[in-house]
Amino acid sequence: MEQGSNSFRDLEVSATKVLPINLLESLSPWNLAKAIPFNPKYLLGFISREYTIALQDGFNRAKRKMEIVIDRTVRRDIGGDHQRIEYRDTLYRDEEYKGVLFPIYRAEFRWKGEDYIYLINGAIWARGCGGETI
Repeated sequence: MEQGSNSFRDLEVSATKVLPINLLESLSPWNLAKAIPFNPKYLLGFISREYTIALQDGFNRAKRKMEIVIDRTVRRDIGGDHQRIEYRDTLYRDEEYKGVLFPIYRAEFRWKGEDYIYLINGAIWARGCGGETI
């Protein structure tokens, strides 16, 4: 049996049920190299939320993202035009998590009887306004 490996670091996983996951994921990537320690002053005047999913649920979301990459690696390692994967045993090790508060601006509106929501990556917006980015 052959073995392959993938390494994942700083995989972004939404930890909320409040906002649509497809919209949140469309805000990526975030520049985590510029992340700074949390300070409650950053939230003055803003509404913020803590995570709303359990850690295990967040890990399951991360696994689903990793499985796409792992599957691609297995298929690449096998080679050829078509692959038949009958069995795959994935070992996860050295898992850790970090809680990160990303600056996201949210707005909702109703138009012609339909509700719409949009999100803005606050780091990119700040960069456009001359501010620091993460």
